[in-house]
Amino acid sequence: MPGIQDFLQIAQQKLGISADEASSGVGGILNLVKEHAGAVDLGKLTSAIPGLGALAAKAPSGGGGLMGALGGLLGGGAGQAGALAGMLGKAGISADKIPGFLAAFVDFLKTHVSLETLKGILAKVGPLKDMLPK
Repeated sequence: MPGIQDFLQIAQQKLGISADEASSGVGGILNLVKEHAGAVDLGKLTSAIPGLGALAAKAPSGGGGLMGALGGLLGGGAGQAGALAGMLGKAGISADKIPGFLAAFVDFLKTHVSLETLKGILAKVGPLKDMLPK
């Protein structure tokens, strides 16, 4: 059964993001899912994708950086988006690669969980709402 290693390879080959950076970035996204959607929804993802649960421990702490600070000043959804960008920046993912990384990860999730489950989770995670499948 394909696991998270498949996504890490995609991040390396198609986006030029190292496996460590991608692992850290995915871990941060998982922490957002846990924080905003809850442990039950996080469990739906981690049970569907082998190796995914272990990445939550690799998440960089906090948003930080300029993007996180700007997002915090803006508050609400913009604040959460800034925190997400800051967290991914701490993971080593450059700002120009963040949109592609998020889109690729959501596309990867689409192949492993039901569209209904994915939409439900993304709708609860403020910074990822824009990634909802149409």
